Amino acid sequence: MHTIPLYYAEPSTFAFTAVIAERIDIDGKHAVILDRSAFYPEGGGQPCDLGTIGGVPVEAVFEEGGRIVHVLSGELGGEGPVECAVNGTRRRDHAEQHTGQHLLSAVFSSLMGAETVGFHLGEAYSTIDLAVSPLDDDALIRVEDEVDVLVSANLPVIVHECGPADAARMPLRKAPPEGEENLRIVEIAGTDFSPCCGTHLDSTQAIRSLCIVRAEKNKDCQRVIFVAGRRAFSERRKAAVLLARVARVFACSDSETPGKAASALARISGLEAGLKRVRSERATAEAALAAPGRLVSRNWPDRPFDEALESARALLKAGAGLVVFYSGPEMKVAALAGDAAFALSTTLKPLSDAAGGRGGGGGSLFQASFATREAAARFASEAERALGSRLAGSSA
Repeated sequence: MHTIPLYYAEPSTFAFTAVIAERIDIDGKHAVILDRSAFYPEGGGQPCDLGTIGGVPVEAVFEEGGRIVHVLSGELGGEGPVECAVNGTRRRDHAEQHTGQHLLSAVFSSLMGAETVGFHLGEAYSTIDLAVSPLDDDALIRVEDEVDVLVSANLPVIVHECGPADAARMPLRKAPPEGEENLRIVEIAGTDFSPCCGTHLDSTQAIRSLCIVRAEKNKDCQRVIFVAGRRAFSERRKAAVLLARVARVFACSDSETPGKAASALARISGLEAGLKRVRSERATAEAALAAPGRLVSRNWPDRPFDEALESARALLKAGAGLVVFYSGPEMKVAALAGDAAFALSTTLKPLSDAAGGRGGGGGSLFQASFATREAAARFASEAERALGSRLAGSSA
């Protein structure tokens, strides 16, 4: 049997009664097929509706051969009709995003000849992929302004149920699916005609607002990230709050924040370059004091691991045979050898495991982290003794 889809014929129906036509198992989850359903199944880039059936939460809804399958979070007992409730807030949000997408895609097509080749309606943001060269801020503002004009125009959204011949006479923005005898064409009056199976609002004014968040490269396309309806108001409010906070940090006006941020980043970049230079000079100076061909052990309780590793490599470059060091902030111990044939892991892995360390390595580098400073210090001493004996043996 086929399920009667109420979400098309009665889009404002969120509470209804239905008969369970079939019970099935979907990957260990209880699922039911109803004789009729207002739950929109996932498809066309739009997520499914959620809600309850007989008081049991609905986790997923999908269509299979004309049957709408409702996957539930638990077992649904009893016989006879069941009371069903669709989450109307979620449905409204999805309709806002999907109608907004139609309008946004239509504007990109008319203003720039940019065709939509992909659409995804996400939990926080929605996206369209456009076959177009990179979009700058001015282009996005121009598109958003035109969308706002069409939202204010209160254009009706009309759904045409028709066959391929009638659809062929419409100025479709994209081709309909092949082999379908019954097509659903969504029209934004005089502005856009697109085959679509999703849920939509009755007019563009019902979208209320649309906000383009940003555009970014996605493979060979430009991905435009946007929000519509209530999400658009929330996004703009969030952006305004964040901008005000940044302006307070820099003690400047909102319009001055980009320049202030760019100056701060340039200064930080210069400071980091200077710090890197000082670290390199320090490592070179420390290495100059090391005895060539010997085991060098270093305890650096305050030196981060990356800095300590740089210093250890400088010691090797200066001629040390082996280096063992302890980095305090990360409670890590590492050993380095100038020759991979020394097979550090063979010697140190058993000792590290016995001391409760987590790590590994190969012939020329071994590193391990520990839960306590005591365990790290104990392993460092054992590693120094074991490697010292090996180095002495190889020199004999």
